[in-house]
Amino acid sequence: MLPLVAYADALWGEIIKKRDPICRICGMEPTTEAHHIAHRGNFATRYLLKNGLGLGPICHHQNGHDRPEYFESEIRRVIGDELYNSLMEMSRRIVKRNRLFILDQIENMKRDFALLEIEIPLREGREEGWDSCRDLYQNPPRIYV
Repeated sequence: MLPLVAYADALWGEIIKKRDPICRICGMEPTTEAHHIAHRGNFATRYLLKNGLGLGPICHHQNGHDRPEYFESEIRRVIGDELYNSLMEMSRRIVKRNRLFILDQIENMKRDFALLEIEIPLREGREEGWDSCRDLYQNPPRIYV
């Protein structure tokens, strides 16, 4: 089953990167990485397209995994609290992870991708004077919790 899981993971990542060609956090850098909102170890949400964001490498690593509190607040800003909370709740479900489940998830991803409108309006840069994600990393905005 491992090659099937690897195929499903690769398919999910490619769909997310095609859906989000520009980083969803900063809106400035090209997307090079697909990020799971709810941890990818949770198979209940692992292959849901709404559980992914296309990110640039700086937002994904320096602004993301290296600063989890900031990253969570940014994800909530981008997708909204309702979807974020829903994904976290769904990710707690236990699913039977067998070949049939993975094949079903692959078909769901292909169907959902076919239904997507790839023309997603992209927002402008966060504030004037910030030319890249590096500027955002070096001068992060305040986090309001």
